[in-house]
Formats: sequence, C-alpha cells, structure tokens
Amino acid sequence: IPAGFTGSLTSTASATTPTTDPVPGCPQCVDVDTQGSGADLVVNLSDGQTTYTDPGTNTYTLTITNNGPGVATDVNVVNALPGGIPAANYTWTSSLPSSGTGGINETIPSIAVGQTVTYTITLEVPTGLTTDIVNQVSVTSTSSDPTPACDACTDTNVYSFGADIVVNNSDGNLVYVPGSNNIYTVTVNNLGPQNAADVTVNNPIPAGITNFSWVGSNGTSGTNVPLTDLIATLASGETVTYTITLGVPVGFTGPLTSEVTVTSATPDPNPGCTTCSDTDTQVASGADIYVLKTDNSATYTAGTTTSYTIQVVNNGPDAATGVVINDPVPAGIPAANVSWTSPSGSGTGALTDAIGNMTVGQTATYVVNVSIPADFDQETNLVNTVSVTSTTADPNPDCPGCTDTNVPLPQADLVTFKTDGKTKFTNSFSPEERWPYVITITNQGPSVAYNVVVSDPLPADITIMSWTGNGTGGNGALNDVIPVLQPGEIITYQVEIFIPSNYSVSHATLVNTVNVSSDTPDPTPACPGCTDSDTPENRFVTVETNLFTLDEIVEDVLIHSDCANVSNFTHSGYVANTSGSNASSCVGYFRKNNSTFPIKDGIIIGTAQVQGFEGNYSGGNGLPGSGNNNDQQLQDVSDAQGATNNINDVAYVQFDFTPLTNEFSFKFLFASEEYGIYQCFFGDVFAFLLTDLTDGTPPVNVAVIPDLLPPTPVSVLTVRDEAYNANCESVNEEWYGQHN
Repeated sequence: IPAGFTGSLTSTASATTPTTDPVPGCPQCVDVDTQGSGADLVVNLSDGQTTYTDPGTNTYTLTITNNGPGVATDVNVVNALPGGIPAANYTWTSSLPSSGTGGINETIPSIAVGQTVTYTITLEVPTGLTTDIVNQVSVTSTSSDPTPACDACTDTNVYSFGADIVVNNSDGNLVYVPGSNNIYTVTVNNLGPQNAADVTVNNPIPAGITNFSWVGSNGTSGTNVPLTDLIATLASGETVTYTITLGVPVGFTGPLTSEVTVTSATPDPNPGCTTCSDTDTQVASGADIYVLKTDNSATYTAGTTTSYTIQVVNNGPDAATGVVINDPVPAGIPAANVSWTSPSGSGTGALTDAIGNMTVGQTATYVVNVSIPADFDQETNLVNTVSVTSTTADPNPDCPGCTDTNVPLPQADLVTFKTDGKTKFTNSFSPEERWPYVITITNQGPSVAYNVVVSDPLPADITIMSWTGNGTGGNGALNDVIPVLQPGEIITYQVEIFIPSNYSVSHATLVNTVNVSSDTPDPTPACPGCTDSDTPENRFVTVETNLFTLDEIVEDVLIHSDCANVSNFTHSGYVANTSGSNASSCVGYFRKNNSTFPIKDGIIIGTAQVQGFEGNYSGGNGLPGSGNNNDQQLQDVSDAQGATNNINDVAYVQFDFTPLTNEFSFKFLFASEEYGIYQCFFGDVFAFLLTDLTDGTPPVNVAVIPDLLPPTPVSVLTVRDEAYNANCESVNEEWYGQHN
C-alpha cells in the first residue's frame, strides 16, 4: 500500500464458468478496508513456563511493538507487582534503556512504527509462596489503538513442588526358564520440578535366587548382593538406569518376583509406583528367545555414528530351530551408512542371518554401526528394530527389547570470530574512510545448522555502518539468516563502520559484538570470539623506521598508485631496518593516529633522526642529523630564498619515475625548530625537485608558496610569524599554521 494512499481499499475476486451457476451472486467476493489510523501497540508478556517452584527464579520478557500506521506517543507502561511478591524480589531492565526495582510505571515519549521496546523482568520467588503468580501489564497511549485488545498481557504460573520420581522395573518377559538368566532393566527418572536429594534405591535378591548381579549407569555395581544405592542428588530430568542379571536355578519353581523400592528426602507429588515390581511364571515348553537391541543412549546426534549391540539368547526350556535374525536399515538412513558384524561374518546395509539351531543358554551377539547423515531430519526419532523368528514356539513372543528409539539431539558447534585485526582504533580521517571488520562463522558440526541468525548491531555511538556477506549486504545493522550451514562450511561477512573524529576522546574502548544463534542447538554456546574490543590509538604522531625498505616507502607510501613506473632509488640519511634505540634513520614512515595532525600518514624526512619527532611536542629533537653537509641542488634552493650559509644535515629521497598520467599531487607539511628565536637567522628549507631526464633542463622545485611570484621555496625565512618573535617581522604569515 503506497505511503500516500487514502480512501477505501477494495479488493474484488471473480470466478466464471460455461456451466450455469444456480446461485450466481457472490457477496463475499469483495473485501473493503477503510484507512487505518493511530498506533497498533502489540504487547506480549511471558516467562515461557506455566509453573514456578520455591525457591526459584522466573524471568519474564515484555515486548511492546508499534505496528503503526502512526507513531505511538506518551506510551504508559504499568506492570504492578504480582500478589505475594516483595518489591525487592522484582527487578527489571529495558532496551530504552531504563531499569528499576519493584513494579514498572513509566512513560515512553514515543515508539516509532516498527520499533519494539523490550523489558526483561526477574522475579525471585519468596520462600513459602504457594498461590498462583499472576503477572499483568497495561500499556496505554495518547495515540488511538485500532486493536486495543491484549490477549498476551497476562502470564499465570501455578505452584509446582517436589521431585516426581518415576520407577520402572521389567525384564520384558512373562515367563522364566529354570537354568537361564533373566535380565531386568530398572530406570529411576526424576520428572522434577526440583532436584531429588538422598535417593535410595533398593532391589533385594528374590527368594531362591543364588546368582544375582547388577550394574548402574552411575558407576555403581554389585555381585550376589542386593541392589542398594544412594544417589546424593538426582537432578530434575536425570535418569539412572540399573541392569540386573538374575540366574534362575535349574530346580526353581513358582512365581519369580523382582521388586525395587525408591525413596527420597525430597517430597514426591506422585508417590505411587505401579511398575516397581515384575513377576514371571515358569515356562512349560518351547524356546524363549530373549532379544535386546540397544545403543545405550536415549538420543542421537545427526552427523555422528551410533553403535548398536544386538543380543539374542535362547532361555529354553527347549532348543530353538530355524532361528533367523533380520535387522533392516532404519528409515532415513542410506544403506551404505550401515555396517555390521555377526558371529559368522560382516556386511553392510540390512542384516539378515540364518542361525539355524540355538541350544538352551546359547547367545548370539551382533554389532551394528549406523552413520547418521548430518542433515538427518532434526525432528524425527531414529528407530531401529530387529526381528528374530524361529520354527519353535516362543512362550514369550513379545519383544520390548527389539526396538531402540532415540530422540533427536542435533548439535551444530558454531564458532564465530569477529576481528579488525588490531588492538587499537583510529578515528576515520575522512568521510569516506571506514574501519573494517571480518566476521567468520564456521559450523564445526557434527549436525547441519538450520536458520542461523546473524545479528551485528552498531557499536555504541556509531551511526554509519555497511556490510556484505552470504550473497547479500546492506547499510546499518547486520541482520541476516543463513538457512542451512553444512558441517565444515564457513560464511564470511565484511563489516565497515565510520568512526567520528572525536570518538577516541569520548570513548575508552570501541566494542563491536556479533550475535549468532541457530535453530540447531550449539553444544558450546559461549562465544569469546564474537566481540572485538579496541582501545584508542595514541593522540600523537608515531614514527617507524623498520616497516618499509626505501623502495617500499616510495612505491607504497608516497606514490601509492599504478600511475607511475618507479626505479633508481637513492637517498641521504636513510638507514634501513632500524627500530628502538637504534632508530638512526633520518627517513621514516609516520602516522597521525588519533592526533589532530592534518595528514593521515606518509614519509617523514628530517635533518635529525626522525624517531625523535614522535610523540607530543616537549622540546627539541636532540638526536644527530644525517651528517651530509653537501648537496648542490639543495644548496641552490637554499640560496634562492636569500640564505647565505652553507646547508647542513641534508636528508632526501631521490628516484626516477615515468608518469602514466598528466598530473599528480601530494600533501606536505614543513616544520622547523628554528621558528621563534631563530626564525630570522636560519633558513631550514624543504624542496620537491623535478628533473626532466630527457631534455637536460635544470630541476624545478614544486614545493613553493602558492600564488607567489617569483616562485618562492617553503622555508623558515619565507614563511614566519612575528607573533613568535617580535624582533623578526612576519613573511607570508597566512601560511604559518601552528606554533608548539
């Protein structure tokens, strides 16, 4: 709908057919909307749960979004304390930003169309509270709301207590065979909501049984002793599993009952236990074939390999004939991803093994390895079922242990790194200059990451930012979604910001943080590489003499262009690869950093060693000069300004170049310690000499005072200000920039 659209908005649909329509009218074919007004404020308050515990913490998120069409003004947000909650137990912060303790009652001057204001509210449940926690918010505005109803303005939580411990004890059989083993699985699961303390598990040895052993998933075990275990803390959602192997003596008769009891110091809201006891009767005839298939895990992770063990045991009382094992490939798994070993060999894909006859007590064991694809559906269970048939009747035909079901636990380890490659930042030198960052997002697997959300907001007080990556780009904050990120795949973003000229003065650090999340859980969600933090560069000029060779300082710093071919480098005063106390070169590279110096970087040439010009000005350089007191070209330049003395400490860089363009330009700043006291006596001078090597004409100095004839070199004698020496009159003082 165009921004300037007015009046009614009518949409009409029509349908025709050669066949006569007995009811041709269509009142529902036309939809008419009138123009909206005001500000549609959509409010949502939720802590994402329906219960609370004592003690406990509930965290609510309150969002207020203006869906327009107009700006919402004077938005009053009122969130009173829920009943029974002390003010000190209720704290909040908002994205405005604002914060407080106790209920919320504040007025937001305006909320723009499309803007969302978010509050995060932390409620500490007081001891002894059992009534419902009803949290309500009211949001009003001086702008009319076309849809004032609010279904999500109230969140109610009911009291939940104790530790609901659920116990199951079963051997998967209805009968037992004397002279064979029965294997029981006992699971102790805490459904919460609280952790269970001092959980005691007891399973005595049934009467008449002389061979009894058990192993717990928590590392406990015993042989020919009752199962007795104390679990100090069973966390909410945690399960401990015990496997009991019970040998039934040959002469055993009557019912076989195994019973487990579980108690805890934490109250159980559902204390009954209907599955704590398992009773089997004696088998009369047939071959009781016991099958257990397991990978000893309740979950699977796409992109990994899980290993199943299949155990087939004939518990008798008769031998089994015509025994065949079939283990098809699980749904969604390529056949090539399955391999197995059996007592008689190995193979890939579906497992089929015709054992033939199995004597009483005989065991056959198989190992099946399944490589789960990284892109396996993250909402589908992995179900693996084996079937075992025999021509001999089985008194226990049911097979609860034949199927192993794992629920999805996808994991995509997203490793994000954001860096500008530096530890210090400099303010942008020009409106076009940008400070660059690189963001890399790597999926280290093992699963595919779906819907990877990348959010890179503007750093504090930065208003200009642009970015590219993942085949797109934009201006302002980076908000992008990577639909699918395969294991091992890397996505790179380039981010550039403009740093205002005074940023280093008002900010002690430049902090830039990217946030990355995914629908696929990340096993290591912490992201130390998501934040790049820089401190300001120095607020003075720095000088370095070991970054560039003489050729490089000409080609990469001074020329810095493909518009000339450069060769034949000579110099006076340049000393290669010097640094620190040995920085004896009179030629170097300088940077302005965050100072007010008017040139960003370039070559510094000094009549003294240039390292002495680094830092805030505090007096003369004091370091030795080049020692070269003889250069006729520079002597001619000095003589042309009216100086009468011989020159000293000549420093220069000289090179041949063939220009590939009709013109070039450069910036220079001339400074001298003779200004002030000695500005009428010593003629320190700077020159940029061009010599045409093809026609033999004399050199031309292009570093002259602008618009002054005859051409006048830039020197202490030709540019000075009597404000710094009353006994030495000004000359071309409009070109004198600053006196330290």
